[in-house]
Amino acid sequence: PLDSLPPGSRPILNDDLIWFHTWYGQSGSQSISDATTTKCNWNAVRWDWQGNANMIDDPSQFTVPVSGFYYLRASVYYSISAHNSLLLYNYIYPRVNGSTAQGIHDFRSHGYGGGSGFAYHQIGTQEASGIIQLNKGDTVDVAVYFYKNASAGHVAYTYKGSLDGFSGCLLQRLDD
Repeated sequence: PLDSLPPGSRPILNDDLIWFHTWYGQSGSQSISDATTTKCNWNAVRWDWQGNANMIDDPSQFTVPVSGFYYLRASVYYSISAHNSLLLYNYIYPRVNGSTAQGIHDFRSHGYGGGSGFAYHQIGTQEASGIIQLNKGDTVDVAVYFYKNASAGHVAYTYKGSLDGFSGCLLQRLDD
């Protein structure tokens, strides 16, 4: 049997080819509430190798089908607009079983702009990625947080043809 072969010399089985990417769909978006940790509600599957990640049921959450080391990447293209002086910060991070994913550093950004009678506008991409050990049945999603002290709107969306969204792949399977 394959399990008796030393690690590194085992062939990759079709069931171990777990590779997915979800996003907001072509030109999709999600409004983000202020000062609230918000789950990214990806609503479209860009790819899911032979359905092994089973992302079609809920594109915003990955349920781990086999234990192993996974590479995960979360990327959000966002815009912030305001019409007066503001201080803001925001971040993105993957969550495992509802908590911060240990081993994956979150992305944080701080800014200040505007002033009386001046407009403030910021756009950009936030990304967090890393390799993490996950167990069969673990759930992984992505959260964002935006804070500002003035009237501002936040929108996360898919940039045309980009790789913004939530993606991952199994690097090494572990015994369950």
